[in-house]
Amino acid sequence: MNKFFHGAAFYPELWPDEVVAADIAEMKRVGINVARIGEFAWAKMEPHAGEIDLGYFVAVMDRLHATGIATVFCTPTPTPPVWLTHAHPERCFVDESGRTMSHGARQHVCTSHPEIRAATGRIVEAIARAVGDHPGLVAWQIDNEFKCHVAECHCANCRERWHAWLERRYRSIDGMNTAWGTEIWSHRYERFEQVPTPMKTTFHHHASLQTAYRRFSQEEIAEFQREQVEIIRRHSRAPITHNSQARFRVDNAALFRDLDFASFDHYPPAACYREMIFHYDLFRTLKPGRAFWVMECSPSHNGNLGDVRQPVHPDGFVAAEAVAAFALGAEGFSYWLWRQQRTGCELPHGSVVSAWGKPTLGHGAALQVSRALEELRPLLETSRVRPAEVALTYSEFARTMWPHVVRSVQFMDSLRSTHL
Repeated sequence: MNKFFHGAAFYPELWPDEVVAADIAEMKRVGINVARIGEFAWAKMEPHAGEIDLGYFVAVMDRLHATGIATVFCTPTPTPPVWLTHAHPERCFVDESGRTMSHGARQHVCTSHPEIRAATGRIVEAIARAVGDHPGLVAWQIDNEFKCHVAECHCANCRERWHAWLERRYRSIDGMNTAWGTEIWSHRYERFEQVPTPMKTTFHHHASLQTAYRRFSQEEIAEFQREQVEIIRRHSRAPITHNSQARFRVDNAALFRDLDFASFDHYPPAACYREMIFHYDLFRTLKPGRAFWVMECSPSHNGNLGDVRQPVHPDGFVAAEAVAAFALGAEGFSYWLWRQQRTGCELPHGSVVSAWGKPTLGHGAALQVSRALEELRPLLETSRVRPAEVALTYSEFARTMWPHVVRSVQFMDSLRSTHL
């Protein structure tokens, strides 16, 4: 894309037309040159099953483009509409305790269920046809924060797919038994359909079973993404990414293998700034030779209804985050969110402007970023990240096994404490 992007998440569908117009004008004044839209708007795009209309979002993109603001368009699959799940609990996510999720938050469906996959394909196809060649489209984002709020699904559909996955991987039940060492505690299986998903039980499941199920889940979510990518690429040449994070229950290396550039979000308080630097270095390596994006960070503070005590960033911190990002290879730096929400569960979250349209602490931070970016642009445009002299080996597979390592270390620490 060959430029630097300073952006914000924008939800025009939540506001009347005059507010949207005022927001776009203010974005231009602040120095915002890209808006990220669409990620939670499936019900706006398809209010009833099969009744898809993208006209509203095309018009918003027209207005943004006319103002000189590009668009990252997100597929809306993290928030399926109620008509897709009401009276269909079999399509919903089931956690390790056997609880079936309901409509009301996000990521509440099983993304492997055939009806969810079919509905996803229809809405993504419609979006790609509607905006795939729009002159204001600078990039696509698939979904948002895969496995942020949920881990592995344990529904009947996933259980059936799990057994098929095991058979493809091990070919015979004897091969699986040998690989896992199932003679311990009489864990030996006679048939693949006997192998449980690692739902809550009396103690810990076999470590190999737990690790294999995490790998299975990671491959399932990568396949869910891949299906969307293939649809979009039939209609658009714009680059595609996903907004991830190091802590989510995904294999980021596998996810970004099918994508054009890497992006992530993170919300550390100023005292934990090293976490942001770690993410810069990690996500830069996922697509070597291609700039990464900070797709979300807070312009002032993090917060939702369950966590309202996050500290406000000190003056200059957001500008330091942004400068460090661009210096370490970023192409985009974007906030969550532009206008504070007036309903929902993230009311206390920081923003660039308030729900009533007045500048917030984040507004000042965004202006600082714009000024710093303009001042440093000549240097950034002619610089490249210097190769590191020290390397850290980081493995997504090792991270998948990490819960076992953590438990082992905690156990050994408790033994040493007892001995001492």
